[in-house]
Amino acid sequence: MGETGDEAARARIRTLTREELTQAGLTLEMAEAWRDFYLLELDRNPRNPSATGRAELMQQAAELLR
Repeated sequence: MGETGDEAARARIRTLTREELTQAGLTLEMAEAWRDFYLLELDRNPRNPSATGRAELMQQAAELLR
């Protein structure tokens, strides 16, 4: 099983590719929705250990899919 959490999400940003995102069926709209979800979760619970990194990861996914 892969790593999870904030650090793992941030590390994944460096290796994420448009090709793998499209092969997985992720759309721009989905990436933006997940980014927004994690940003709202961060507002709701600033102590969430993975929300920031995951929001950043989904932002990178959205940028790759534009």
